[in-house]
Amino acid sequence: MLAAALDLGTNTFCLLVAEVVDGRLRELARRRVTVRLGEGLVSGARLQSLAIERGLCALEAFRPVLADWPGCCLRVFGTEALRRAVNRDSFLLPASHLLGRSVEVLAGTQEAAFSLRGALSCLEGVRPDAVWLADVGGGSSELALALAEDGNTGQHCSWSYSLPLGAVGLSEGCPEEEAMNHHIHQQLVLALAAAPPTPPAATLLATGGSASAMACLHLGLKQYERERVQGLCLTVTDLAAMEQRLGQLSPAKRNKIPCLGDRRGEILPAGIRIFHSLLNVLGIPALTICESGFLEGALFAAAESEGQALISAKSC
Repeated sequence: MLAAALDLGTNTFCLLVAEVVDGRLRELARRRVTVRLGEGLVSGARLQSLAIERGLCALEAFRPVLADWPGCCLRVFGTEALRRAVNRDSFLLPASHLLGRSVEVLAGTQEAAFSLRGALSCLEGVRPDAVWLADVGGGSSELALALAEDGNTGQHCSWSYSLPLGAVGLSEGCPEEEAMNHHIHQQLVLALAAAPPTPPAATLLATGGSASAMACLHLGLKQYERERVQGLCLTVTDLAAMEQRLGQLSPAKRNKIPCLGDRRGEILPAGIRIFHSLLNVLGIPALTICESGFLEGALFAAAESEGQALISAKSC
């Protein structure tokens, strides 16, 4: 099955085209464009006209890529910015017309389940008793949990939750470090109070743009290298060191760090703080970067909807 998934995120639009065969993904094309669709959303709950224009231009740029793979099954997903904006139709209608199909605005819990499904496909060998997934985006953070005792670590989600904590929203609406840290901690404690109890030996998988950027920064990469980022372990101490380093720089100077282009430097400190606080609340000493997530999970779901049987196997 030839399939494509397009994620219309609050900060970034991401496209993945892949062939799904016997439950495995063979990547054919991947593109990413920084759009900042949710810019200013925290103050007015409305998409700005310039943000809408940037988003539609990004979709135009994706069209030639999709044209290279005629007949592929395309699914288009909207996330937090499009869940929250009262004028979402100002973007959704022209976007659907441009792409020739409607945009599915997902509930946060469904977004979390897709991200977990994609991330689990990258686990090798014996899986831990509990796997946490954290997908920190521009407008929200999705948390999900798979427990071995439920027989779910191979495929499914035992618990999921979506928090209105995103790197863009926090950077714009809560710029003071102390206030931001308090807000993040409070929100995570409230959310995780509803989660099932987990065994001590739990693993935290981190996915999404902030996770990838943290890994690149830690490794000192000049540009993104998927093979080096995938599976990288970052400790609480590593995250604290990155927070301190970036905290000494202005947003403009952070943007000049080679691996933090496309305005990622402006919002990465907030993303790091979410992951740092999550590790502390969960009592887990380190996280593992996972470069498969929402898009891969969405493609698995598309394949399932076409009646393909998926196997629990490495796909990345």
